[in-house]
Amino acid sequence: MNIAKRYALLGVLAITAATGACNSFLTGGELSNDPNRPVTSTPQARFAGTQPSLWALLSSDMLRVNEVWVQHFEGLSTGAGQYLQIQDYTYDESTTGGFQQGIYTGGGLVDLRELESEGRASGDSLLLGTSQVVEAWMIGTEADLFGDVVYSQALTGTPNPTLDPQLQVYTAVQALLSDAITNMAATGPTNFGPGSTGDINYGGNPEKWTALAHTLKARFYLHTAEVDPTAYQNAYTESQQGILTSDGNYYAIYSGNVNEQNLWYQFVVVNRADYIRPNPFFVSFIGSDPRLRQYFNADQSELSATRSSPTFSQPLVTAQENL
Repeated sequence: MNIAKRYALLGVLAITAATGACNSFLTGGELSNDPNRPVTSTPQARFAGTQPSLWALLSSDMLRVNEVWVQHFEGLSTGAGQYLQIQDYTYDESTTGGFQQGIYTGGGLVDLRELESEGRASGDSLLLGTSQVVEAWMIGTEADLFGDVVYSQALTGTPNPTLDPQLQVYTAVQALLSDAITNMAATGPTNFGPGSTGDINYGGNPEKWTALAHTLKARFYLHTAEVDPTAYQNAYTESQQGILTSDGNYYAIYSGNVNEQNLWYQFVVVNRADYIRPNPFFVSFIGSDPRLRQYFNADQSELSATRSSPTFSQPLVTAQENL
């Protein structure tokens, strides 16, 4: 073999050897798993993800629509007249469709059911119970807002699931909250719950979650009292075990950072300052009540600086409500 052929053969062998040695050069670690597209997460992280969904349901557009209808705010002709139309009851499914979807999809029922399943499988009754409280709260509020809703057939793969009657949904919510209270009372070495990293509000404290569950039961009982006279006594009984002091209040908590700002601030300051304003009827109705200055600015033309601050924590369930 001449020298040229020998070096050519050695070159081929070297390339072959290098290829064999480096066939995993671009695999493994973050080369195979994109850290920006996680496919798994901890129960604590998923639980934390359900909280903003709950806050959005309770203190975002669904709240503002109802505030207009009960004359706390009035729609303005500026800002495309969106809330002026809502004030005149001109609306369709697009007004509420996104929020109804959010109840079931990511951050909503689908994640809560996964958390509940994981809690059962791992023997974590606290994770199971707290997730059940959030589910009951979301679905009960949905029934408050929309009446008959999809629940018993939700996430079952049933084509065109049927609507459950509102009272039936309330009954299911009460049963779920009772189960949650039982589960949160359990003790054991596997009861880690959402913990301080996943539970932004209570740090995984089972006593505070239990008191919240009782106050929610009282709230939903009162929403059925006009058709069920026993609901008044049931609400009273539950309230005795509910949130009794302000340190048990449940808030929507905002840091003020980008995408972590009070939703009212995002609406009336950042995005849509000219869409709604305090309704003069409501302002005059409050009159000399000291809450007037808490809610609105000096001339009652907009929310107070406190309420529209990017870091204002919105109270969602409180000892005052329970009382």
